[in-house]
Amino acid sequence: MITETRLIYFSHEALVEAVRLYSSGTARRPALGAVRRVWLKSIAPPIVVAEIESNESGSVRQLEFSHAEVAAFLILLCRREKIPLPKHSDKLLRVDAGSLCLVISRRAISITPSTTQTPLPSDLSPEDTSA
Repeated sequence: MITETRLIYFSHEALVEAVRLYSSGTARRPALGAVRRVWLKSIAPPIVVAEIESNESGSVRQLEFSHAEVAAFLILLCRREKIPLPKHSDKLLRVDAGSLCLVISRRAISITPSTTQTPLPSDLSPEDTSA
C-alpha cells in the first residue's frame, strides 16, 4: 500500500483570515461581525476562540470554535486560495510548532504482493562486469 500525506501549515494571519472568511456569512448563514482577535484556547484538540464585534450593536463577544469547525474554516480558505485538497482523504487538524497544521492523508494504491518474480527488462538489468 502507498499512502500520501501532506502537511499544510497555517500562520496566525491565515487563521485570522479563515475565521474572517467564515464570519463574513453566506446565503445560508448570516454574518457574525468583524473579527478583532483570534487565539488558540486548547492545543489537543485544537480549539480556537475569536473576539467578534457585532455589525449591528458594536458589542464584542467571544466565540469558541471546535477543532471540526476550525478544520472546515481552513478547508474553505484552501479552496478560496486554490490549494488543491484530495476529496477522498482523511483530514486531521493538529498544532505543530505553535502553528495549526492540516494533515491530509490518503491511500494512493494498494499493492498485492506477487508470488512470482518479474524479470527486469534488459535495459534495466545490471551490467555484466565479469568480462
